[in-house]
Amino acid sequence: MRATAVVTASTPNLGDYVKYSWTGTGGTFIESNKSSVRWVAPTNSGVFNLTCKATNSVNSASASDDVFVGELKEFIASRAGEMHPRSSDDNLYYLSPPAHADSGVIVRKKNMISGDDVVVFPDETRAGSQYRFDADAQHAAHMVTEGVFRPRLNVVHDDLTAEIQTVIARDQRPFPYRPNEFSYPYVSREGLAIAYQGGLLDQTAPPSQGGTDTFAVFIYQIASQETQRAVFVGDNFYPSFSSDAGHLVFVSDRGGTFEWEYYALPMSNYVATVDTMPDALIKLTNSGGLFGSESVPPSPRPYAWSPNAAFPVMAVIANNDKLWLVSATGGDILVDIPGKVSDMVWSGAGDQLAVASFDSDTGLGSIYLVTPSGNFTTLHSGAERDRLIVPTWAPGDEYIIYAIDRSGSIWYELVEVDGATLAKPARITPAWSAGDAADYGPPLMSWRSSWQPGVLNAYLFFVDMDTPRVMSLDLSGLTP
Repeated sequence: MRATAVVTASTPNLGDYVKYSWTGTGGTFIESNKSSVRWVAPTNSGVFNLTCKATNSVNSASASDDVFVGELKEFIASRAGEMHPRSSDDNLYYLSPPAHADSGVIVRKKNMISGDDVVVFPDETRAGSQYRFDADAQHAAHMVTEGVFRPRLNVVHDDLTAEIQTVIARDQRPFPYRPNEFSYPYVSREGLAIAYQGGLLDQTAPPSQGGTDTFAVFIYQIASQETQRAVFVGDNFYPSFSSDAGHLVFVSDRGGTFEWEYYALPMSNYVATVDTMPDALIKLTNSGGLFGSESVPPSPRPYAWSPNAAFPVMAVIANNDKLWLVSATGGDILVDIPGKVSDMVWSGAGDQLAVASFDSDTGLGSIYLVTPSGNFTTLHSGAERDRLIVPTWAPGDEYIIYAIDRSGSIWYELVEVDGATLAKPARITPAWSAGDAADYGPPLMSWRSSWQPGVLNAYLFFVDMDTPRVMSLDLSGLTP
């Protein structure tokens, strides 16, 4: 690589020539005493600092920059999507479209050592959407649409270890009754239970014609295969479990005024106290309507629970693109980050939230760090008009990878959280065209990177010939 130093002086000093001295934390300089030098990178991956000191008869000045060295290797050749690596073995599970992508996505398994890549469930008739996984990709659940005339929404449990699929909520209402529409499953972090929503539409007529609808929340116990209806009153959607497994949390409009808020029911061993019990229901938010939708159901919003049971806090991006932190025991905090929040992800320890936001007033995209109590600091802001998107924490929570979106070009950068080694973010990939990535859409296609558990090896998305692929990038050289 050629590196060049540009020296300027405030006062001309004719005949006084500058002397250059180049040093680096790795690699070899073919020449080290010129303004433009050649540097041979080391064979190991990592970020290396190059420094040039310029000296004349009266003064000296130094400048440094970091250079990333690493090799991108193809990991998944085509039709790759959202990734879920395991910490318990060398398997990585990912979503991929079958031959007819309109029917939904399926789960594939790739061994990170052998390279073997197979369809986990060969029966692709249960391809679907709304996939959710437990923390170690042992269990998943998804929604599948069955039938063409009067299509019905069912929920499927995916046992990834036994490689068995089970329909846990099947809509069996005959014509002319309206379907139950079971959907939006959520798998507990430990893989013990699945929550999902479904309509109990007891009349043939919709509410506009005098019918009465109830949208309930259910809990399915994976071991016993038993189902509990936990919610009996009102319209209730988008269930999840708190990170301490103490509460079933869901969205509800209890006042019938389209002010959708979060509510919770106490839970023990994933058996909830039903909402018909006195004083069982806990109202978690008082935002005036986090979702702000005059429809049933309201539009879903991105949310994420801290993985640490010591912080039973859920981060939610509300309908106005602002970030809220919601406690499982009650209470909400508006985190007034500048601009519109587009994405957030908890650290592995669950004590920090990395948040991507874009402020149209300043034209700056930024990554913020937020604590469970709502305090936030700016980790990094990009160049004007750049959008910083899809942050991801590395194992150990020392580094974050995010993508830069600049006018249709995408590349990845790496930032050190405490800045002890990297003074500024290091670019780790060339720029790629976003291509037709938007046609694949979440959850199949996402620019969010993933990491091999416990190893500084990142998996990065890009689009080549309009096909989503995954590249592997060894970052082990960052280890002190």
